[in-house]
Amino acid sequence: MPNIPEKDWKTLRAMQDDLLQTACGRILNKISKLIEESPDDNHKTYLNLWKTMRLEDGKIADMFNDVKRSNAKRKLAYWYGY
Repeated sequence: MPNIPEKDWKTLRAMQDDLLQTACGRILNKISKLIEESPDDNHKTYLNLWKTMRLEDGKIADMFNDVKRSNAKRKLAYWYGY
C-alpha cells in the first residue's frame, strides 16, 4: 500500500491524540454502563468488565499501535469504523 502524502500524514498524526481520547472515553462510558446495569453477582460483573476491557484493548491496539505512513490508510479506516 503506497504511503500517504506528507501533508496528510501530518494531519493524521495531529488527529491521533484526540481520537485516542475519544475512543478511550467511549470505552469508559461502556464500562460505566456495565457497572450501573450489573446484576447483584459481583463475580459476573467482574468477568463482564474483564471481557470488555480485553476486547476493547485489542481494538485500541489495532487502531493506535505502530502508526506509520506505510499503514496510515489502514489505521484511518479503523478510526473511521470505530
